[in-house]
Amino acid sequence: MTDLDIDKLRRQWQTADITPNEPAEAQQAARTHPKIRESLRDRYVRLCLRMICVCLIGILISIELYSALPTLSILVDCYFLGFIAFQGYSAWRAKRLDFGSMSVCDAIRSVRLLERLRVVKRLVGLTLGLPLIIYLLVYMGNLYGISYVTGCIVGAVIGCALGLLINRHASSLLSSLREELGDCGDGEGEND
Repeated sequence: MTDLDIDKLRRQWQTADITPNEPAEAQQAARTHPKIRESLRDRYVRLCLRMICVCLIGILISIELYSALPTLSILVDCYFLGFIAFQGYSAWRAKRLDFGSMSVCDAIRSVRLLERLRVVKRLVGLTLGLPLIIYLLVYMGNLYGISYVTGCIVGAVIGCALGLLINRHASSLLSSLREELGDCGDGEGEND
């Protein structure tokens, strides 16, 4: 190319009448501006921290049961302490994601690890939680009668519904994060 061709291209570029696509630009600005929209990673960390608070509330509520049902209270406390550890580890792993210094493949692997951790948390929670709830219902029924058991069942159903909603929210946060990162090309960890 000669100098004339470069000058001609420069003039054409400077005189080009490009109309901005305002909705697309506003959407891009909302996606990238940190004060407008917090990152998916930070939202996931906040979700984990909220779950830690819920577990702490569960421990505080179980203290009331200690005088009547010490074994049940200890089991409930162990259950919630285990989930505080799970959620704390998930929050720590998510907070450590530094997309600026990690390669895309490392970032995707880290997000996949968080997704697998979420599945493990759900499985452990169901495996340990259901027998604990049944144990709670049996002892509460013996102590307080059937009306109390009915209230416990209603509370368990509401808790399960909330748990499913929270799980769906966490899943969507992690999959959105993985989609934003793109594909590493290693084929590892496609939907489990």
